[in-house]
Amino acid sequence: MPRGMLEFIADPATGAYNPALTKDAPIYLICAAGGQAALAGKTLTDMGYTNVTNIGGISGWKDAGGPIESA
Repeated sequence: MPRGMLEFIADPATGAYNPALTKDAPIYLICAAGGQAALAGKTLTDMGYTNVTNIGGISGWKDAGGPIESA
């Protein structure tokens, strides 16, 4: 999800809420360099989400052998 929409998608009080995002659902965050994932993790934690993992940047994910799908 785009970082700019996170607060809306993660908030059940908004019309943009994604019901897959329950407070205890596992959520894995990744972005281009890691900074936005870190900010998203703090935001979700502040919103009461309890199972948030910040993977960091995509290059670190690739270097660690994480799976990648091409579009």
